[in-house]
Amino acid sequence: MSRLMLAGFRRQFTTARPLFMDYQSRVFVGGLPWSIRATQLKETFSKFGNVTDVNIVTDPVSGRSRGFGFVQYDEVQHAEAAVHEGNGMDLEGRSISVQPCNVPRNRDAPTS
Repeated sequence: MSRLMLAGFRRQFTTARPLFMDYQSRVFVGGLPWSIRATQLKETFSKFGNVTDVNIVTDPVSGRSRGFGFVQYDEVQHAEAAVHEGNGMDLEGRSISVQPCNVPRNRDAPTS
């Protein structure tokens, strides 16, 4: 099965790589300079491994960067290297935070 309806949303799954693996090979990057572009972020984080995707979160109204984003690697080891070696590094005069990406919580799940 390549697609599955889940909680009213369509998500694509592959049998080769479980969904949680995508989050293990993704890192959260905070404290980004407002001027940083995806190409610059990809170039900076490529020294830790093969970057497959970069997403800088922007304000939907103004289009300005919100100062954080995500970097996706093809291997979990590359993401781990980015967290260990990249956390606290200087990027355009700002000390950035690099953390493992958390698996999103199920918003429909009951809270205790």
